[in-house]
Amino acid sequence: MSHESISRAPDTGANLSQAPDCATVRVGLLGALVHLSTLLTSFVGPLLVYLLRESPDDFVAHAAREALNFQLTLALLWILTLIALFFVIGFALLPFLILFSIGMPVWAAALTSRGQRYRYPLCIRWVGRNA
Repeated sequence: MSHESISRAPDTGANLSQAPDCATVRVGLLGALVHLSTLLTSFVGPLLVYLLRESPDDFVAHAAREALNFQLTLALLWILTLIALFFVIGFALLPFLILFSIGMPVWAAALTSRGQRYRYPLCIRWVGRNA
């Protein structure tokens, strides 16, 4: 038995340099929580997080900005759908809007928790990068 075989760790096939560190996981979870907070607080949760972040360019601020833009767009869509209820077409739009309101933040949270910067589709960019 050689000295080299004793001191060398067995090859597990995992590349530890690609494993996320605690800070990366924490930031991803915070970003996911921002998206999920919209299910309970609408735009208030993302607005507070966005205003309290030190840097508007960091990952969590990006998640808060996207969630805030989505919630503001969603508020406009809800108002238009409620108006459309008087013209019967709103009844057809209502199920889609409910699914969109719940599904998109959950999808965004799933992708954000993996460390991906998510941008909501069909969203008006009310709050810009330098706002």
